[in-house]
Amino acid sequence: MIVGKLKNIGLYKGLSENLDKAIDSILKGEYKKGNIGKNIVDGEKVFFNVQEIDSTKDIEEAYFETHKRYIDIQIVIDGVENYGVLLSDEGLEVAEPFNYENDFGLFKKSPETIFTLSPEDFIIFFTDEPHMPCLKVNEKKSIKKVVYKIEK
Repeated sequence: MIVGKLKNIGLYKGLSENLDKAIDSILKGEYKKGNIGKNIVDGEKVFFNVQEIDSTKDIEEAYFETHKRYIDIQIVIDGVENYGVLLSDEGLEVAEPFNYENDFGLFKKSPETIFTLSPEDFIIFFTDEPHMPCLKVNEKKSIKKVVYKIEK
C-alpha cells in the first residue's frame, strides 16, 4: 500500500509498465473527464471506473475487499473518504468467497488503521492487500471517486 499526495504520484513510476500507464493518465487528469463507469486507458490492462457513491458507511456496515489480478489506485474526486486498512490478511472472516472472474472477495474484520483521503490524495492497494473503502468521515455523505484498475 502507498498513500500520498497526488502531486507526488509521479515518484512511483518505474514499478511496472502498467502502473506507469495509470500514473501518466492521472497526471494528465484523464479521470477528471471520465464518464461514470468504465473508462479504458489500455484495454483490460489499465482502466478506471468513475463512481458516484450515494452514502459513505459506518465501519460496521462495511467489508474489506481484496483483489488478485488488479492493483487499485483510488482517488476521491469530490468529498472525503476514510479507508480502513490491515497490515496483514490474518484473521479475515470470509463474507463473500473470492470471485476470480470479477477479481473480488469480501471479508470482515476491524480495521487496524484508518486513512482519510481528500481530492489532493491517492492510495494504491496492491494485490492481496485488504482494504475497506467508502467509510464515512464524521458523517455519512455522498462522494465521487475514481478507481484505477492496473493488471499486475
